[in-house]
Amino acid sequence: MRGYRSSALMTVMTGVLLFGGFAACGNDGDDGGTATTTSSSTIETATTTTSTIGSADGLSSGDLPPSTAFSLDSRRTVKIMSPDGSVSYGDGPFDEAEFGAPTGSVEAVWYRVGDTWAVHFKGLSPEQASGKCLAVFQPFGSERSSPYGPGACDGVAAESLLPSGSLRLCGGDAIVLISNLTVAPPTEVGARIVQRLGDGESQEMWDLGEVGSVPTIDVSGCQTIS
Repeated sequence: MRGYRSSALMTVMTGVLLFGGFAACGNDGDDGGTATTTSSSTIETATTTTSTIGSADGLSSGDLPPSTAFSLDSRRTVKIMSPDGSVSYGDGPFDEAEFGAPTGSVEAVWYRVGDTWAVHFKGLSPEQASGKCLAVFQPFGSERSSPYGPGACDGVAAESLLPSGSLRLCGGDAIVLISNLTVAPPTEVGARIVQRLGDGESQEMWDLGEVGSVPTIDVSGCQTIS
């Protein structure tokens, strides 16, 4: 009888040891699963929507990510002399040759840099932009400008000029203007390219539209124009 009990006890102890071994193996599997889940979560968190443009590899304007855009219309402001000698200003025919770009050839493509709106003047080359005053504005709100070349924004009040570093040239041909307008989509924002002709006359390309969520871009590697 005693031999039978000893045999039974050994059988029970062997079962306990085997069960403990299986349980330990199960715990190792659970730990491995947890590590895999954490790694996957870390990869997703690291994903970013920021696109870097204008870095040292000489990116072209075609490398900017697609975004909200609208074409710019054109107009000319001319001086009008009345018979009584008084002066007024009105609309005149837009001169594409004098401006250096045809109507409808430039688009305002919108992005954000940090917390502010930025616009890429797509279709406007540095040669066409030279000597012009580029601006961003909101309807019934403030307008802020940056000159593409010395004297391009003459006549614009100092408080209406954007700080140095706002106008950038990325990749040799992508002109980007960083505004002081805080991003709060959707909202109406506008872009303007002004050619000052003197004596109060000017030509410009301009328009505004509603802009919603747009990509974030990094222009820190771009050339500063003004």
